[in-house]
Amino acid sequence: MLTVGDMLALTAIDLDYKGQGVCKPEGYVIFVTGLLVGESAEVIISKLNKNFGEGKMIKLLKISKDRTHDSSVLGSIELYHLSHQKQIEWQEKTTYETFKKIADLDIKINETLKDDRHVNYRNKSVFHVLPEPTLKLGLYQIDYTLVQVPLFILSDTLTNKFVNYINRINVPIDADVLKHVVFRTNEENEILITFVATNLEVEGLDKLVDKLAREKEVVGITLNIKPSDKQILGHESHVLYGMNAITQKLKLFDVMIDDRSFFQVNGPMMRLVYEKIAEHVKTGQHVVEAYSGIGSIGYAIYNQVKSLVMIEASEDNVKMATSIISEHHLTNITLVHDKAEVVIDQYEGDVLIVDPPRNGLFKTFVDKVMQMNFNKIIYLSCDLKTLARDIDMFKATYQITHVYPIRMFPQTISLETLVILNKK
Repeated sequence: MLTVGDMLALTAIDLDYKGQGVCKPEGYVIFVTGLLVGESAEVIISKLNKNFGEGKMIKLLKISKDRTHDSSVLGSIELYHLSHQKQIEWQEKTTYETFKKIADLDIKINETLKDDRHVNYRNKSVFHVLPEPTLKLGLYQIDYTLVQVPLFILSDTLTNKFVNYINRINVPIDADVLKHVVFRTNEENEILITFVATNLEVEGLDKLVDKLAREKEVVGITLNIKPSDKQILGHESHVLYGMNAITQKLKLFDVMIDDRSFFQVNGPMMRLVYEKIAEHVKTGQHVVEAYSGIGSIGYAIYNQVKSLVMIEASEDNVKMATSIISEHHLTNITLVHDKAEVVIDQYEGDVLIVDPPRNGLFKTFVDKVMQMNFNKIIYLSCDLKTLARDIDMFKATYQITHVYPIRMFPQTISLETLVILNKK
């Protein structure tokens, strides 16, 4: 009988969907964070229940040839210690197994969409304010405690420059008011910095703005007011310097986004994915895009389609999309400000593109689409489980033709997937 606190020598036989090592001493499953397949380690049991347990690695006894680094203590780079090729293989395996388990589909996985950038790829990063008298920025560890960081390997070099700079200038602040600092960068080496606080009165903010505004890369500094601990950014932002806007590259033109806009954090990979989407849209087709955000997918295909309807519920996103459509005279785009699950049945077309949030599609949305006449559905997903659940609802009427795993977030267990479905 195992008990919490027991020390065991365990060997991992698999990696689960969280990137944890799967060990089976006497048939009982124990998950060990940071342990790779074939590795053995001294492990202390930290949690037990009827079906599985969890253990903490104390000392590696046998090291895999696929290990590239020590396991990170940060909670956001769960696969940093695994080689790039094995990360890809893990994603493909996880994708296949998730579809099999949830949708009972034995699918063929296409070649993973990837590039050669494994670190320093994020153009947006959120750092948390440590509870200290002067401003120090940090990230969460695996055990959910905050630790100061001089840099973050996934953030681009410009972001890391400013994280390091802010940590060094020792500006007194009230950590009960100032909660986060958000950095957005672009490929022109510009940065938009957003301080996130609980109210407008922020100790030390004037001094911070004065120092940061002297740096040539800074195009804007804003103060965002967060209404609760349940979200990072609120709807209210105030410009402290420059402008609340930064240019981002798309395939056909650049767009201006602000500190609250949703935009993919890995620009080159985003454009690669949009090119793949464009390959599956024929010239002259009528396209409907649901959960369109500011419209970045639509802007990648607008010049090859007859018409494009973009449906988006967020008022901030709709305002930004309206400005972009007007600026670039995109006359074949109709923008609908509404909930896609409510109005989708009002807009027929040849192709439906969906890019929903992590929760996936509403069942009401799927039910309505199943009664419509879309010949093709292009589904871009940021959550494998809800993707497989939704595909399970579509499979009676639609056939999967392509499943592309996307290495949008190397070193992490966040999985982006592109699925193409044709009507049977």
